[in-house]
Amino acid sequence: MKTRKASYGKKFISAAAVNIFTVFTICFFGPMEIFLGNILEFKFSAPTAAAILAVISLAVSLILSLLVSLLPPKILRPVNLFVFSGGLCVYLQSILLNSSMGSLTGDADIYPPALIAANLTIWFAVFAATFAVWLIMQRLKKSKYVFTGMRFAALALVAMQLVGFLSVYLTMDNGVTALKDQYFTDEGKFELSQNENVVYFIIDTCDGEIVQDMLDKYPDTFEGFNGFTYFPNMSTTHSRTFPSMTYLLSGQKCYFDKPYPQYVNEAFENSNFIDDIDAIGTDIRIYTEAQYIGQSVVDKIDNHISYDSSSIAAMNVKGFLKQAIKVSAYRAAPYLLKEHFKYTSNTVNTASMKEIAGKTTLFDDPLFYQQVVNGEFNINDKMNKTFRFYHFNGSHPGAILNEKGEADATATRADNARGCLLIVEEYIKKMKAAGVYDNSTIIITADHGYSASSEDLSLPCPTSCIMLVKPSGSDGTQPIKTSLAPVCHEDLFATVIDGLGGDYKKYGRTIFEIGEDEQRERKYYHTALYSDEDGEVALREYSIKGDARLLENYHLTGKYWDANYSERAISKHRLSEQLNK
Repeated sequence: MKTRKASYGKKFISAAAVNIFTVFTICFFGPMEIFLGNILEFKFSAPTAAAILAVISLAVSLILSLLVSLLPPKILRPVNLFVFSGGLCVYLQSILLNSSMGSLTGDADIYPPALIAANLTIWFAVFAATFAVWLIMQRLKKSKYVFTGMRFAALALVAMQLVGFLSVYLTMDNGVTALKDQYFTDEGKFELSQNENVVYFIIDTCDGEIVQDMLDKYPDTFEGFNGFTYFPNMSTTHSRTFPSMTYLLSGQKCYFDKPYPQYVNEAFENSNFIDDIDAIGTDIRIYTEAQYIGQSVVDKIDNHISYDSSSIAAMNVKGFLKQAIKVSAYRAAPYLLKEHFKYTSNTVNTASMKEIAGKTTLFDDPLFYQQVVNGEFNINDKMNKTFRFYHFNGSHPGAILNEKGEADATATRADNARGCLLIVEEYIKKMKAAGVYDNSTIIITADHGYSASSEDLSLPCPTSCIMLVKPSGSDGTQPIKTSLAPVCHEDLFATVIDGLGGDYKKYGRTIFEIGEDEQRERKYYHTALYSDEDGEVALREYSIKGDARLLENYHLTGKYWDANYSERAISKHRLSEQLNK
């Protein structure tokens, strides 16, 4: 009996070392690396997520070890080798072999056959080498050294990953909690005032070139926009969604010289834009991710909700676990399989958080279209003025909206843009039916245009973006006009305040006060490199003199910011390597 117990104990220890390594690598360290590296993208609490994954990983490891230990030695040994080899492949893929991995910005990942073949060859070689060493040592009657070495290697790799995890986890900025513990509901989404309304649409990544492609493909696009003015010579301020969204609601530029939460909160503390909108009696509702909004103004946003992300009761644990495995699988899988595990932070959050699921619609443009077409627009007599700010997925890489407002994975960016403008057309029809179109200001723009970078950190293309504006009181019977005025995001703050009947002068001029023949300098801040792998950003300031659609009109000012900063993985290149060229 003692011999059997001792034998079972040895088998359990051997199996446990291997299972703990493989299970924790896949189920704990993998997803937690992604969650911590993109902490503001995910709405659940990092400590709560870590606790859930640690308990589940430990339980799975122990159960597998108990079951596997019942196997006879002749079967147990190859099983342990197979599990260890799989864990080792996952570990190597995650830390060494993912340099060509896509960035999850929505772009389709097309990996060359040679890369896929080389990747699979490495996986095969790891398995083959492990079993070859075992078979050789078995012939030499020294196979016990193989399993001793395997157990040592497995536990050593667990320890190494644990140190890496703790180094990030223990230095985690607690300032992100307040930004994570909030979201905007769909409440009042289609509720307007009989008096004055400003309706503001953001079509993500809708570059000026995309607009032209759309007009070439769908020349009748603007027929539903009588009373509007089209501004093709439109420049953006920032080149990516963050910090563009925070800038568009605060007017405060980001130089990546401070942590994300600090910039966001200080941007609104140093801005009067939302305060001024609120002070003139405006019902404010914003439909985007709450992480872009600072704490000083959230009480003025009428569809804002706070919750405790650290509470496990706020989470859908089953949904979270499914998403965590998918996140980890995308990171750990060979290139051949990665496409099957792609995810978005929005789908992870919706599946993981009870508070969010069913209460807010973000970046689901086909669903938004159906809500506009089938929903009711309400005119609330108690609302003196309203400000509505809608953020579409738009023409962002990975968008699936087609020109008919339907979900279509084959849709082009031109189709995406046309589909978004179709949503706005339907929205306008509802406004007209409700009798509030004429007294409303409508702004249609993008947070940024193309945001591509080049190897030498230079600007590879111009980045104008869509800009259509209808002022309150415009003649809705007149066809859309085109103005080549050199306008920019900066002009929208005065335009919004003016549309709500407020004193806009301190914000400068409205977009309609910019002359077509003005020789105006505009500033553009291009995120030339954005890497979450090393937490680095290279920001370049450009001066635009002339048409924003022409690259020759963009000139470096000599001002730049190179910082250790992290929000999202975009580039595999290293800042230090680029600067030393």
